[in-house]
Amino acid sequence: GILNGTASFWLEPNGDQTLMKYQGQAVISGALAHLNDRLIEGVAQTLIKQGLHRLNQQTQIKPEPENK
Repeated sequence: GILNGTASFWLEPNGDQTLMKYQGQAVISGALAHLNDRLIEGVAQTLIKQGLHRLNQQTQIKPEPENK
């Protein structure tokens, strides 16, 4: 099967925090298109959550180690 997709991400201020919003669209063809829609949606949501969790971990401010 073939999967083609696009995604957009943008940042919005939210008080003293920043929200990251996203929107995506995918077109699935071939053997993958015969899978249950709920299965595909569930897999997509899981992959998105994993990716955003990793991005969140990498963008956290970490204190620099003190030089001794």
